[in-house]
Amino acid sequence: MRRAAPLMLIMMLSVLPRALSAAPPAPSSSGAAGDASDPGQEKTEPFSLQSVPGEALGVAKHERPVGRRLGLEMRDSESSTENPFLENTAIVAFGLLLLCTALVAGTLLIGLRQHRSLLALESQMSELKKAVDGFRKLSESSARGSARGQDLEAAAGGRSMEDQRSPSTPPISPSVPDRQPRGTAYLLGERRPGSVGDLGRGSPPVQRHQEVYDLFDRLRREAPRLAAKFADPALRERFQGELEAPVGARLDRLRILTAEGEESVLQRWLGPDLIATLDSLARFYSAAVDEERRGQANGLALELRSWLYDYFGSACRSEGWFAIDPVEPYRTAFDPKFHHAIAGRDVQEAQGQVVSIKTIGRRDAKTGALLQKAEVIVGR
Repeated sequence: MRRAAPLMLIMMLSVLPRALSAAPPAPSSSGAAGDASDPGQEKTEPFSLQSVPGEALGVAKHERPVGRRLGLEMRDSESSTENPFLENTAIVAFGLLLLCTALVAGTLLIGLRQHRSLLALESQMSELKKAVDGFRKLSESSARGSARGQDLEAAAGGRSMEDQRSPSTPPISPSVPDRQPRGTAYLLGERRPGSVGDLGRGSPPVQRHQEVYDLFDRLRREAPRLAAKFADPALRERFQGELEAPVGARLDRLRILTAEGEESVLQRWLGPDLIATLDSLARFYSAAVDEERRGQANGLALELRSWLYDYFGSACRSEGWFAIDPVEPYRTAFDPKFHHAIAGRDVQEAQGQVVSIKTIGRRDAKTGALLQKAEVIVGR
């Protein structure tokens, strides 16, 4: 519209002179000829000086030009008041004025809309700039945190060359008592699983839930060694499939959710990740006890028991989350107050005892009140 408005104005201005020049011809001044050609007029004799008396000749000479001039002036005034050209010219001029007014109003309206669009664009650019600045600050803080983690890792990496050459960390002793106080579960000065010196593989330390984080990291790296102790190849594959790669993924989620806050850890990690790992350990602990009863006594059952009740049980209690209700296959009598029987199994000399654990039982970390019954299989 902005481009068409000047063109329309130029066309109107070019048409106006042509309209003004096309004026109708002025009426003829020879009123006598027109009067003579009128058929309604009576025929008169031509005027001559001979037919007029001499006394009136002077009067006629003086009165005739005055009357003729008055008649011409009256006819001119009538033609000027009844001329349609002037009316058309006024209409055209008024139309041009309205057109120019509409063009100006349209131009102002378009300018106002463009101004509003420009303001909206400036607002969007301002918000985009703020978002880019926030992302830049976040990247810089992440880079500083990564550099700090590398410094801490380098400081903690000053262990002996003998430890660096060892292919694997010392195995956890399975002969730890169930009621051994925290801090002595890793006997004779043995490094605690997943300590800062044991992290390796470039795993950055975390500030909150550090003990749980270290246990998950150690279990992920110990999974192949523990799986090799099962006599059943299917159990070996299952153990490594449930407690190696999945534990690594749960470790990464713990790091991410810890940065979000404690509420995210409790709602999105405690049940689907931590308790699921403890349930897997309880099932494999029961399977290791069954293999020992069949003659495969290699200490795996006691080692898995220490992982479940000593290490993870102590860490969960210290975090204030819960305490694990200890259940010993083929030793703990079934009690419906604390156990939920999901199946039965015909086992000699184990009637009324728990022969397998499917899910752990949980108690309040402070009061010891039962929170969740353990799901078990009962001998009959």
